[in-house]
Amino acid sequence: IFNDRFFVPFKLTAKNRTSVILGKESMLTLVFTFEDGEGNAPVEKDALMRVLSTGEKRAFYILNIIFEVEARNKAKQETIFVIDDIADSFDYKNKYAIIQYLKEIAAELFFNQIILTHNFDFFRTVNSRFVPYANCLMVSNGSAGIVMSQATGIKNVFVNDWKPKFFKDP
Repeated sequence: IFNDRFFVPFKLTAKNRTSVILGKESMLTLVFTFEDGEGNAPVEKDALMRVLSTGEKRAFYILNIIFEVEARNKAKQETIFVIDDIADSFDYKNKYAIIQYLKEIAAELFFNQIILTHNFDFFRTVNSRFVPYANCLMVSNGSAGIVMSQATGIKNVFVNDWKPKFFKDP
């Protein structure tokens, strides 16, 4: 899943996959291969972490999440995922890979998600792909305290939200 979806300068392989499947070993050993378009070379995890960008390190972190999600999916374990600004520091290819994966998680009946973000572009994209408008909420802090309300301005804020109220709402 990770190699197929994320665009990072390394590929991941399971060194002892067969032994783990057969129960001869309990822990999967991951091998990293650095690829730069001209060739590839094996690299140790610590060395890899030193050269990755912030976004690439976050993609690596998501690898750990994918393992956990897939284990819960296989077990059909009811889970609520709280996802907080997961797409920050990513380029557009990886950002959309994350959105697609979140969409697939949302399709499972035993998985639920609370997605938090400050990124309005990410917010609009998630809404357009799989989160119904009625489930999109915004939180604001004002004189009345912290308030959660129906999101506005997701799609063309000028035409859909401001123009109809222009002469009625100063």
